[in-house]
Amino acid sequence: MLKEKKIGQKIILAVFICCIVFPWPIWFVIGDFIGDKNNKNREMTARPQLSLTNYGSFADEYESYFNDTMPFRSVLISLNKKINYFVFHESTSSYVILGKDGWLFYADTLADYQRYNLYTDEELETIKNNVLNTKTYFDERGIEFIIFVAPNKSSIYGDYMPDKYEVNEGKSRTEQVISYLRNNTDVTIYYPKDDLLEVRNKYPSLVLYLKLDTHWNYMGGYFGSQSLLKYLGADTADFSRILYEAVNEPDFFWNGYDMANMLGLADVLDADLNYHLIGYSDNTVTFEGDVREDISSFNGVSISTSDSRDNRRVFFARDSFGEAMSPYLSAAFSYVYSPHISCMTKTMIEEQHPDIFIYEFVERTSFDVNIDTWAE
Repeated sequence: MLKEKKIGQKIILAVFICCIVFPWPIWFVIGDFIGDKNNKNREMTARPQLSLTNYGSFADEYESYFNDTMPFRSVLISLNKKINYFVFHESTSSYVILGKDGWLFYADTLADYQRYNLYTDEELETIKNNVLNTKTYFDERGIEFIIFVAPNKSSIYGDYMPDKYEVNEGKSRTEQVISYLRNNTDVTIYYPKDDLLEVRNKYPSLVLYLKLDTHWNYMGGYFGSQSLLKYLGADTADFSRILYEAVNEPDFFWNGYDMANMLGLADVLDADLNYHLIGYSDNTVTFEGDVREDISSFNGVSISTSDSRDNRRVFFARDSFGEAMSPYLSAAFSYVYSPHISCMTKTMIEEQHPDIFIYEFVERTSFDVNIDTWAE
């Protein structure tokens, strides 16, 4: 018995030594063909040089270097992520919730979904005052001011969220603040949650949000923008007249499917449902700045011109959800100036002299509409 125990210990020791030693010569031979990747979204640690200035920290520095350059590191990391996702159905990212039927949800929207992050009365009053102050700024300049809140994916496809997340009764935070503003101000607010839920019921074969991404797709952007366009008196086409083609394309080619990226599984989670819509307008549109193709345009300003007979100038301050709305807004108006809200300034507004100002942001964002905080 003692002899068998010693043999077992020797086998374990031999396996351990092989695991430590053999990967290095194997990696020396095939490492260039595998092409190890940096999965940490940061600069890899450089090999430290021992000197009088770093002798105390050299061991820690070398450990960091070793961890970053260990043979098959990226292969093993990728394998671990795939095993967690496909075998154990677990997320390896704190930003991603694995839903049902392949749906992924952004963890930052969980508080909205469960409805436990409601505003206090004092916060609602502050938001109201900020919104009224902002509306006054536009009223004084003869500009129509509109707030547009794009729903979170979980607000439309919450039935695909994991059952373990309980939802409180009553209104969500967004519904709470919109109800408060509608009861206490005359500001125009669009939150097309009910419209999109109605579309889901009417056209069950259509999908309005990307499964592998935080955003709605171009079908969601179409239906999300329709009530706004009708309110503005713009020409719109009934959906029965529109042709559409299903495609496997993200909203942003420079970013791919963002939650697949967050999971580190973009190489295998690479199929989703988007649409090309045809016939929503007869107008020809020209874009200056390709938000979908170019990240600098996305973070900056895009301008569209069209042969629409509606010559009202539109200032469309947008976040990432605005991209899937832009084809329909741009076709409806002859001129649309569209900066990302992160780079928008009051100087832009003064220089553009718009007839309509639309401030668009996604539901998960705090309701912070305050002209006094916008850059000059």
